[in-house]
Amino acid sequence: MREDAAVIMPPADSPATLSGREREATAPAAPGRRGRRRASARRRLVALAYLAPMLVTMAVFVYYPLVQGFSYAFQKVNLLDPPVAVGLENFRRVLADPAFWPAWQNVGLYTVLILFFANLLPLVISLAIHELRWGRSFFQLAACLPMMMPPVVTALLFDWIFDPGAGLLNSLLSTFGIGPQPFLQSPSQSLPSVAAIAIWGSWGLAALVYLAALQQIPPELYEATEIDGAGIVRRIRHVTLPQVRGQILILLLLGIISASQIFTQPYVLTGGGPADSTVSVVQLVYRYAFEYGDLGGASALSLMFLVVLACISAGYMAVTNRMARI
Repeated sequence: MREDAAVIMPPADSPATLSGREREATAPAAPGRRGRRRASARRRLVALAYLAPMLVTMAVFVYYPLVQGFSYAFQKVNLLDPPVAVGLENFRRVLADPAFWPAWQNVGLYTVLILFFANLLPLVISLAIHELRWGRSFFQLAACLPMMMPPVVTALLFDWIFDPGAGLLNSLLSTFGIGPQPFLQSPSQSLPSVAAIAIWGSWGLAALVYLAALQQIPPELYEATEIDGAGIVRRIRHVTLPQVRGQILILLLLGIISASQIFTQPYVLTGGGPADSTVSVVQLVYRYAFEYGDLGGASALSLMFLVVLACISAGYMAVTNRMARI
């Protein structure tokens, strides 16, 4: 015998037995526009809560002093009397300072020397280390050591090395029949000597950045150039330099800003002398603020320095962006 198959009917309130409109009515309601706005506002509040400590710190220690310094540039401020508006008098007084133009000239020479020896020369050293087949770790560590020393300690170390009497460098020069050199005590030798100290303490960072960039270059590119018969010079020109161009441009911009703000080495070693041959703009700002007690003049000079750096940075970025599109 053949038994009839049992037909199982769904419940009356099952979705299968409901019409389209009834299913839409019984479906859970999707969040409306107001709900989405509330959720978005809630996420923004959480993000602002995480950013609040950093924003407060930046406002207190960066933006507020910046605004206050801008206002001080047009006022007579000496921390004893109430500020008095003087217009452009602070700028005229700073421009008439005999050390103003020598400070800018020194900064320009500092920048040229440090850009070449502390940013471009490390690229050559990094390329040489990258080509080594043994001892690479040792030379990488040697590149790190100078930047591990505090700038003041480095300055005091070179103060002994450059000592005109019993200094290490003069002792080495005497073995070649060269008489003692004044170095930091000579107006003509003090600036290159101070720049050499700054270069020795900062070139390691650029070398490490270049080494990290060189290690990210795909080896297939070098293999392709070797198959084509390219030598080491062509490999560096057509593979290495294009691959690290971004790092070179960034380090050059950072080098310009850092070199123009040099302060520690001339302050510790020479005090800006002899005859203002090593004075920098930042050191001149320090003189106005803490030696002369003239916060208005210090703020005016700082504002001029800020405008110059901003113009240099903007021009540099415009040139690099144009080069990137070529």
